[in-house]
Parts: sequence; structure tokens; C-alpha cells
Amino acid sequence: MSVLERNPAGRFAPPPVPPPDRGELFVLWSAAQAEANLASDAWSVTPGTRAYAAFRAAEDRADAAQDALARGFC
Repeated sequence: MSVLERNPAGRFAPPPVPPPDRGELFVLWSAAQAEANLASDAWSVTPGTRAYAAFRAAEDRADAAQDALARGFC
């Protein structure tokens, strides 16, 4: 008896991943958005290319977390 299932090609299939908890997704989004807000404030105080790049990276992470949160509610 095998613990793992095999796919049609005979390879072991990975175990199914449970869907993420919505509360966990909200916490991740909230933290990412807070980081983006702090980066925006820092860019406002000290403008420049590095501060802007840090802000955009943080904003991209917040956007990705928001997308994951939206998918979790569908």
C-alpha cells in the first residue's frame, strides 16, 4: 500500500495543499499594506530612486496579497 497517490504517468503526485485560511490572508495583506504605507511615507520624506523603488516593491507585495485575499473569498 502506498501513502502517496500516483499520477497517470506513474509518478508520485504531491499531497493536496489545503486552501489558505482567510484570516491568515487578511493578516498578510494588512501587514503588506502597512509596509507599503511606511515606504510611501519614507519616500515622501526622502525622495529619490531608492526610496521610490522600495515603495514600489512594497506596493507590489501589498497588491499580490490583496489579489490572494480576493481569490480566497471567491
